[in-house]
Amino acid sequence: MLAPWLAAQHAGGRWTVDDLRLAALVRRAVPAVEQAAGREFRTPPVVVLADAGEAMRALRDELRPWVEHYFAGNSPARIQRQLQLHADAVAASLLGKYAVADRQVLMMPQMLAPNLSLVGWQEADAEHVLLLLLAHELVHALQDQELGLAGRSAANRGNDASEAWSGLLEGHAVFCSERAAVALGIEPAIAPARAVMVGRHDAGDTPRSGLEQRPAVGRGRATYIDSAALLAAEFARGGTERLWRLLATPQPSSWTLLGPGAGAEPPAMTRTIDGLFDGIEAGDRLGGVAWTVGRGDASALALLIENPARRDELVPVLRSLRAGGEWFGTGASPAIWRHAFALQFADEAAARRFVDLAEDATLAKLEIAAAQANVGPAVEGASARSIEQAADLRGGHCGARLCWWQRGAGVVQIALTNAPRTDAALAAVAETLLSRLGAAR
Repeated sequence: MLAPWLAAQHAGGRWTVDDLRLAALVRRAVPAVEQAAGREFRTPPVVVLADAGEAMRALRDELRPWVEHYFAGNSPARIQRQLQLHADAVAASLLGKYAVADRQVLMMPQMLAPNLSLVGWQEADAEHVLLLLLAHELVHALQDQELGLAGRSAANRGNDASEAWSGLLEGHAVFCSERAAVALGIEPAIAPARAVMVGRHDAGDTPRSGLEQRPAVGRGRATYIDSAALLAAEFARGGTERLWRLLATPQPSSWTLLGPGAGAEPPAMTRTIDGLFDGIEAGDRLGGVAWTVGRGDASALALLIENPARRDELVPVLRSLRAGGEWFGTGASPAIWRHAFALQFADEAAARRFVDLAEDATLAKLEIAAAQANVGPAVEGASARSIEQAADLRGGHCGARLCWWQRGAGVVQIALTNAPRTDAALAAVAETLLSRLGAAR
């Protein structure tokens, strides 16, 4: 039976929360969050109702250092466009956001019911899910109080450090907020909240997807669910203080987030070789449109996220990854993009094993039966594999292609969506990168 206030808010089938109710939820959540996180607020947290526009503006401020670093070398107008695209894409799906610049928690309860419905949890207790999500954002406010999120985020500019930092923050917020949920007596809200975070009913499932969605598959689970599991294991070893020490570690590595079995920081990823991509985007070699191009270090976590179904087998292989560069280009619209990794492994066997696992994992989760693996564009002395897929998505045609080349200890992986290139053009780029990888050893 609905509480009287909630029944009234459901008039007309619409669930809403006003300022008074939000304030009551904050008063209820704060003590549980402080106990779960092992820290107290020195000043009361500011929590306000907001809309997607306000969240977008907060995201734009926070993403600017990363976007400017990753897309360095592009015109200011193109960098600003990428910043806006990133902020818009994220803001559209947010239910809550801790705005670092204003030190405010922004809550968007008006989006909760639609999101619960999308992931098949429309029968969940919306008030309890909102309370849990509020607790999550309040943990971020405590993180800022203790660590200074703006300075730390700006310092972690590399892809690997940024992804690891984001995973640690989110995993900590998930772990602490779920501990708070137990204290609040709202454990049934955990499953639907997790479903909303990862965008599917079963938060622990590895979804099937099309080739064009491959880079995004598994990211939500890795950032929130897997990271929370890692923090739970660390908590079992040393309680809340161990978690705060882990968060305070400067320049985190994605190896921190690979979980049990990954071991201590290996000598992998000791060099960034994004310079291997210099000149690749010039002319029409992979283009035909005006590209906004970004470069960075290759994250071991990103490679794992792309292939979550083979996680246990990939972790040992990724320990042999000695250096890597990541390169990304966006075209005239967000639906046109290309992405490449240049990877240098310890030996030829590890490089070959990575390609085999990545190809198998990709084929295993494609939804369209017509997708098939073929020999890729030929490069002298290199093994080549290629997967192509075409589909009609949201009324438009989508063509995607994923290719790997392996020669010696070097691997080149190139993905294209709505950016078709001839075999000759792809082979020329692969040959250039493989040659540079060989010279860099």
